[in-house]
Amino acid sequence: MKRRFVRVMSSTVLAGVMVFSMGMSAWATTTDALEEVTSTEFTKAITTDGHTYAPNTKFEFVIKNGEAVKEKDIKAGVEGGLTVNYRNITFDPATDTFSNNGYSKKGELSVVVTNDTFQAPGVYHYTIKETIPETSYSGIEYDKRVYDVYVTILNTAKNDGLYCAGIRTPKLDDDGNPVLDSEGKMVKADSLVFTNDYGAANDSTHDVTIAKKVTGNQADMNQAFDFVIIVNADKTGEIFKYEKNDAAITTGSIAGDGKSEVTVSLMNGEAVTIYGLTDGDVVDVHEKDIYASAEYGYKVTREFTEGVEMVDGNEDTNGFIAKITKDSSKVEIENNKNVGAATGLALTFGPYVLMVGLAGVFAVMFLRKKNGIDEI
Repeated sequence: MKRRFVRVMSSTVLAGVMVFSMGMSAWATTTDALEEVTSTEFTKAITTDGHTYAPNTKFEFVIKNGEAVKEKDIKAGVEGGLTVNYRNITFDPATDTFSNNGYSKKGELSVVVTNDTFQAPGVYHYTIKETIPETSYSGIEYDKRVYDVYVTILNTAKNDGLYCAGIRTPKLDDDGNPVLDSEGKMVKADSLVFTNDYGAANDSTHDVTIAKKVTGNQADMNQAFDFVIIVNADKTGEIFKYEKNDAAITTGSIAGDGKSEVTVSLMNGEAVTIYGLTDGDVVDVHEKDIYASAEYGYKVTREFTEGVEMVDGNEDTNGFIAKITKDSSKVEIENNKNVGAATGLALTFGPYVLMVGLAGVFAVMFLRKKNGIDEI
């Protein structure tokens, strides 16, 4: 009995050593060999600058049969053995909660084990990648990585069929290459993630700040000036964040349909910033004309930085219609009301002074004439 136990333990240890010595094959079959695995999740992630709403688009994925690796005893994938559920992962700025950390959704890889797919046990090789559309979504940098996926198929305990015992994928570095450990073996990925940059690390989504400046000796520094903001996006369904730098840091959103508008009041020194703009979006911002009327009498001028590209026919100095092509773009709208003291006094009281002067002259002449008559 004791000898039999020793023989069993020795065989188990030897088998374990052989399994781990198989490199990739062992990496793909460990931990899940005792229970059936039918699927595994992957993540579709979008990173932003923290101020941008989710894009209004979908992402597609494709699975292909990978090549066999004979030295690792890895077989080529068989058609239909690995499939993608949620093939189209859709984001919608109207329904996806705004996030400062970007956006993510789950997809699923499923293994189909039938007599028509896997016909023998082994480790099968597949690849999965994100489909890059012919017309890319403005501002999005697509993930070009191709993940290798290894599916382990084993005989059932009763040898009456096959089942999936593991789905594994190697960890990739920033360049899309497998990460190796100190022994030169591939490191298993904790999760399979496809990441799309949407203005987080590159300048593909932009912001523009509209700043209010009030000058002049007749200017009311406590006056709030109303600005009307409209965005005409190059993609339907987009939403943009705006943020006013007042004491409360007021934030809100505006639809990019070219029709919806938001009115923001700005005093001297205040500003409002619009985020999430791409090169094809058109921003229309104008101060209400009443401030340049006789009632208020302000002269309105504007200055703008590089990155604010005015569209044709936009000559209004009380605002702008432009495409924004750089981060931290800025437009300053200045309202000036300045009246010189001396000039103002002459214009205001000059006619009255002249009348008084003429009255004095006539009075002198009249009195002199009267005195002359009395003396005769």
